[in-house]
Amino acid sequence: MNTDQSIRDHVLYLFRGGGAHIDFESLIADYPIGIINHKAEGVPYTPWQLLEHMRLTQWDIVKFTIDPTHVSPDFPVGYWPAPGALADADR
Repeated sequence: MNTDQSIRDHVLYLFRGGGAHIDFESLIADYPIGIINHKAEGVPYTPWQLLEHMRLTQWDIVKFTIDPTHVSPDFPVGYWPAPGALADADR
């Protein structure tokens, strides 16, 4: 098999859910809302802070892609919620 076909096959495998990573919907489907603001031992962020970081980062990537005048937030502060910020079921 040539390299091009091998890469194409692997990309299709990943798109179809293959690989070591869980899809986002499965990850959050039954996540207990009561612990979204709790840090695990040795982890500096809460689950919600990590999710908000992903949202802010992806928002910046999309805006940068579609708007040539977009100015990205300051790094790294603009890609994280405010320290101590908490979430609830609506946020």
